[in-house]
Amino acid sequence: MPEDKGADPKTLSHDQVFKNLAMLALPWLALQRDMLAIGKRGIQDYSHVRPLQNFTLRQMQALMMALDPSRKWRDSSAGLETKLEESTTQSISKLMSYLSDVLEAQETLVNSTIDALNTMRNGKKSPTE
Repeated sequence: MPEDKGADPKTLSHDQVFKNLAMLALPWLALQRDMLAIGKRGIQDYSHVRPLQNFTLRQMQALMMALDPSRKWRDSSAGLETKLEESTTQSISKLMSYLSDVLEAQETLVNSTIDALNTMRNGKKSPTE
């Protein structure tokens, strides 16, 4: 009875090993690509950040009211809350823009890796073949 060469790991060629590894990696890369798209959508619509920003400002206001019941410090820093709100809004906007760019770069990298692994798995040397 002839032996099945595909079942013996010692007889696998390097191409077959790479194909097997590509087939194992592709689902994980597809999951990462999908999660990056979800994260990017969440960052582009950062309306969920506004409640956290309001909570932080209200907590600071409550802390100031507890620490300074006579309003001595709060009256001396009257414009601090508005300046803080403006600066956090600008900072969050810049941070979200940066994170969106990082996620786009990762998405491009994952997509090109998926394309390369699919090409290798299919036995082609280049996408044009």
